[in-house]
Amino acid sequence: AHTTHKDKRYECLVADGVRLPYRSGAFDVALNIAVLHHLSTAERRVQCIRETLRILKPGGRALFYAWAKEQKNGSENRSGHQFDSTDVLVPFHLREHGPHYNKETARQCPAHAVRDERKNATVLKRYCHVFAEGELR
Repeated sequence: AHTTHKDKRYECLVADGVRLPYRSGAFDVALNIAVLHHLSTAERRVQCIRETLRILKPGGRALFYAWAKEQKNGSENRSGHQFDSTDVLVPFHLREHGPHYNKETARQCPAHAVRDERKNATVLKRYCHVFAEGELR
């Protein structure tokens, strides 16, 4: 991204979603995509939602997108996942190819990682809370 967009002026930072480093009411829109389901407790998930809403201006809009426990069957299930419980470890394929892969800056994987030669990737397990229908109401 740095090479492709080096002439652009973006501001980017890494932050804790339960303690956002922004003043209250700063944004018109807040996106919370693929974050909630990686927080390991209900308290942290609720705090992340509160923080996302806190940084919105009055009348601002937020979008929350998280994994659902109930998945479609067959070809409509893009991920191929079926979940037996709401707290699971799911495989994450750390791809070692493509235009954004740089072997010199790649981090070393932990000892428990498994190599998938067919996909030219290292497979890690990541925590995921998959939300049951109605849980986010």
